[in-house]
Amino acid sequence: MTHRLASLRDRPASVGECRTAVLAVLLSAVALLGVTHSPSPRPAQPHAAASAAPAPRPRVTAGAALSAARDFLSGYLAYAYRGAPAGKVSDTTHALMTSLTDHPPRMTPMHEGVPRVIELHLTGQLAVTAVLNDGGIINYTLALLLTRADGRLAVARVESEE
Repeated sequence: MTHRLASLRDRPASVGECRTAVLAVLLSAVALLGVTHSPSPRPAQPHAAASAAPAPRPRVTAGAALSAARDFLSGYLAYAYRGAPAGKVSDTTHALMTSLTDHPPRMTPMHEGVPRVIELHLTGQLAVTAVLNDGGIINYTLALLLTRADGRLAVARVESEE
């Protein structure tokens, strides 16, 4: 049998055999395309693999991030400077609220005035730097890291940049 296959391999192919081979390759390609390509989109079928993949999240707008930072700072500064209840701090994650309640911010003597937000800068899609002044001659900054929590933006971390 091996001798017969070797003789077929070594002889030149006829035009008819070439046409047959080309036709067979083309029909195979068309059949594979028909199996692997669907011209119309199929509705998504729920199954375990699809539910495990997270849905893409829309980009956060600058306005939404700055608004969440502004709302957070309103309550946070009242809490830190004037002893307002921690519950007045809005737009925060549960973990940060717990941390603020357990470890209230301590204001140094140079930060005893009335704080106000001078500027807010978006430094990343979910990062805001707040420039603050409390009546002194030197501004100071807080870095706010935002996250998505319960379908909204919330501050997850506050860091002093002094």
